[in-house]
Amino acid sequence: MSMKSIIQSDMSKCYLCGAIDNLHVHHVIHGTANRKKSDKYGLVIRVCAYHHDIIHNHDSALDLALKKTAQREFEKRYGHFEFMEVFGKNYL
Repeated sequence: MSMKSIIQSDMSKCYLCGAIDNLHVHHVIHGTANRKKSDKYGLVIRVCAYHHDIIHNHDSALDLALKKTAQREFEKRYGHFEFMEVFGKNYL
């Protein structure tokens, strides 16, 4: 997989449990308009199918925690102002 992540260094396993099978790309800042932005800035992780479902359908706290991590990593590189310009929402 050639996709780069500023959150996860080893994209060959699930970010949450370490599984190596049935992996999905999760756009941490998701939604139609934000998928491409997440790709561009590396705000993606690999998760197993089980955790992908949990993030999107069952655990809003986990979804928010991942968004906070993504925002922190983005801001280390580009700053808070740029995050707000690009994504328009503060998760911290």
